[in-house]
Amino acid sequence: MTKQYAILALLLAPLAARAADSGLYVFANTGYNPSGYSGHIHTVTPNMEEEKIDLKFRSGSSGSPGAIWELGGGYQLGPNSAVEVSYANLGRASARIDGSATEQGQTKPFANATGSASMDMTSLRVALLGINPVNDRFSVYGKVSVNSVSTKGTVRLDKFQAKGLRPFGSEVSESRTRNSLKLGLGLGGQLYLSKRFALRGEYEYLFGGNELRYNGTTVLSNRGVHLAKVGASFYF
Repeated sequence: MTKQYAILALLLAPLAARAADSGLYVFANTGYNPSGYSGHIHTVTPNMEEEKIDLKFRSGSSGSPGAIWELGGGYQLGPNSAVEVSYANLGRASARIDGSATEQGQTKPFANATGSASMDMTSLRVALLGINPVNDRFSVYGKVSVNSVSTKGTVRLDKFQAKGLRPFGSEVSESRTRNSLKLGLGLGGQLYLSKRFALRGEYEYLFGGNELRYNGTTVLSNRGVHLAKVGASFYF
């Protein structure tokens, strides 16, 4: 009899491990955003008394925004589809700004300035998943998402420093927030450890570039956002 119970338990284990075909769930992801930003050469004119001076700034390319996280909930409509709503922090990109002041008609700068530019990105997201169960414990999925992305850009410029002269120009620190809608496409997989708990991993790309503008010129820009994520889901 004990042997029969053991065989029955082995037969039922895959069914118990598989998540419900429909119902509510919550999930949490962490990951990495490798999407750097390109720098630009631009002109900024601080408030200053000096005249006949050309000011040029060059923003370097940023590093990757780095670590990201996402929290959300979903409803599995059936074995092959689900809808999710989530909030995501997409990381922060930052870059150095170098400036030079040159008298008009001259080529060699007589003063220099430094500064920084940064972009902080968050997103409210709605996604539709198409799910393909591979077996009782593992499934793969594709997803289409609509993302309301909020980008807070900050530019900070120091006063110009000229050797032997007092600093001139103005220190500038300005932040602006820009909202945009972006379409996302992704692929992922989910491993069910029990009826209620699963591990997940996915790659997603958000179409449409971001840019940071200051004084009418582009400081940082990119063409899209790459996201690599791992996380877990809990089914009710």
